[in-house]
Amino acid sequence: MKIETALARSALDNVSRRDPNKIYHRMTPDELQTLTPNFQWSRYFSGIGAPPIYALNVTEPEFFKSLGQLLVSTPIADIKHYLRWHVLHASAPMLPTAFVDENFEFYGTVLTGAQELRPRWKRCVEYTDGDLGEELGKAFVKEAFGPQAKADTLTMVHEVEAALEKDIQQLSWMTDRRRRKALVKLHAVDRQDRVSRSLARLQRPDRRARRRARQLTARERVRVPPPVEQDRQAGRQDRSGG
Repeated sequence: MKIETALARSALDNVSRRDPNKIYHRMTPDELQTLTPNFQWSRYFSGIGAPPIYALNVTEPEFFKSLGQLLVSTPIADIKHYLRWHVLHASAPMLPTAFVDENFEFYGTVLTGAQELRPRWKRCVEYTDGDLGEELGKAFVKEAFGPQAKADTLTMVHEVEAALEKDIQQLSWMTDRRRRKALVKLHAVDRQDRVSRSLARLQRPDRRARRRARQLTARERVRVPPPVEQDRQAGRQDRSGG
């Protein structure tokens, strides 16, 4: 609790995090290393299998400065206990019932007031969707997205495009020149081709994932949020009742 409290004091509050200027700080790996001299970022990035990194977004530089100081002032035994607790907390939903119940007691009941843990089948469905979402999407498209569904989708796209064109035509503040450019952009891609390519991406999730991974920049792939933020995101299931 002492470590968690110290980290929380150094982190931005929720209101400040809504300001994009306060959570965007482009840095090189060397600059990040300067913030926390006692944490070997090169070894960390190598360990998680990150690609070569030339720049990244350090969301909260002051937090990492405090983290660096905390690593020096905290006994190694306490750091080990803290990390061990995080492993247990992150793994709690998959551990025996005693761990699930204890985790829910605090993150569900104490923090949010939730009185009942969601049924196991609902939690299993959520975990499956989270871990195998791409494969589930592929199976769903193969089973459910037949010729009629494709035709319905084309109709929907056409109607949305027509509605957008109507809105653009009626915008009083838009000049004729900008209106023409907006319409060109709206109709730039053939609707049939757009839907076909979207379906192809859905039907080939592995290929899509590989292509997306190649396109990601180092900053996108290695965005460095504070540990307390990682914990907040990881604990959403617990705090929402599961």
